Amino acid sequence: MTVRWVVSGFLILGGLAGFVLVSHGYGSPRLHLPLYVLAAALHLVAVLASRQVRASRAAVLLFVIVLALLLRVAVSLTPESREGDYYRYMWDGALTAHGVSPYRFSPAQILRGEVESPEVLKLSQEGRPVLTRINHPELRTLYPPLAQSLFALGYLIEPFNSTAWRAVLLLLDAAAGLLILFLLRSARLPLAWSICYLWNPLLIVETYHYRHLDLAMAPFLLLFFWGAWKQRPYLAAGGLAAATAVKIWPVLLLPFLATCLWPRRLLVVKSVLAFTVFAAMLFIPYWTSVRYESSSGTVAYAKTWNANELAFHGIQRISLRLTRTMNHVVDGRVASRAILLLLLVAAGLWLGIRARGRGAERLALAVATVVLLMVVAGPTVYPWYFVPAIALSPFLTRPALLFWTPLLILTYLSRSVPNPSWLLVMIHLPAWLIVILQLRDLYRRPGKAPDA
Repeated sequence: MTVRWVVSGFLILGGLAGFVLVSHGYGSPRLHLPLYVLAAALHLVAVLASRQVRASRAAVLLFVIVLALLLRVAVSLTPESREGDYYRYMWDGALTAHGVSPYRFSPAQILRGEVESPEVLKLSQEGRPVLTRINHPELRTLYPPLAQSLFALGYLIEPFNSTAWRAVLLLLDAAAGLLILFLLRSARLPLAWSICYLWNPLLIVETYHYRHLDLAMAPFLLLFFWGAWKQRPYLAAGGLAAATAVKIWPVLLLPFLATCLWPRRLLVVKSVLAFTVFAAMLFIPYWTSVRYESSSGTVAYAKTWNANELAFHGIQRISLRLTRTMNHVVDGRVASRAILLLLLVAAGLWLGIRARGRGAERLALAVATVVLLMVVAGPTVYPWYFVPAIALSPFLTRPALLFWTPLLILTYLSRSVPNPSWLLVMIHLPAWLIVILQLRDLYRRPGKAPDA
């Protein structure tokens, strides 16, 4: 193991330890974000150094896993925040665990006493500190059924407890980490490359401090990647359907089911049919959430949610002009999202064709590029949206997408700076350069993989 690799690993731990101390009030709150960015920058040093690691598998694996655990334990010591998405997770989990549809009532309806269900009223009394802290309480939940099952598991471990939810995330994190190590060995890539995921500060902070759901997609996306790489239609379809049932956007990866199995037409048909069946079964409880548009979180997110966007702002302006010429036959906000969806699906189809039959690295590069495009071109740009792409970075010889993480963290400043436009340009432009680099890597001839 190289000295630079080991030292940078411990420096990441030091940076995150400082982040935790500031969270508890030791030091100026202004240090919170710089320490987070510093840890992300140090991680890039470790990733670059990992390309020179040639030690025995046992020594590498032991060091990687021990430090990965220390990083997670350290960040798990941060206190709860006054607001956060995880309050809705805990409330949804309570409803689901008691057999009540989380899509039926909005938190505001329950707080106003408009719900007659004795079960819900009892839960609202037990979990009132959680219920009153939910963001956008006027909206019903938008999280798909598999996510709701995970929330319910957290509730069953310990009702209305964010540490229990962290435990659920840790189980999914461990599953993703084990899959990455297994797939690296299958692809004959160095196990040290797993630090792209296992030591990643953005992934660790967004999961164990802010407690965001997005890591829950990682093991399912890895199963999809494995199935697509090895041309196993049911594994690929099942993994993609499960990821879509955690958050809807992985449906953008559906073209890969066709491109990776082509020209074996029977396998293509099997995979698409399997995805359709799995997704339909998983989403049966979900369709009620879009029935009443005025209080549907899904509809509100799909039509009106915007945050830290740049490219999408241009798409939306063009869409609004077009709809004005059509006398507003179509809602411009919906049209802009439909245009983006078509562009991303087309990109997925094209990238899937480029990656077809060219090994694990090219497939991971193509899928990760679609995820990167979804984040940088989408209407909402948040650091935690990038977590699933990180799960694919260990398979890349040049994981350029990781160089966006320190900048992506700066989106937390967008609400506090007087003029955020310059900040968003500084964050977004490098991401588009990374997209270009990844497309270049997709076109170059594959080289010989390093020894594991």
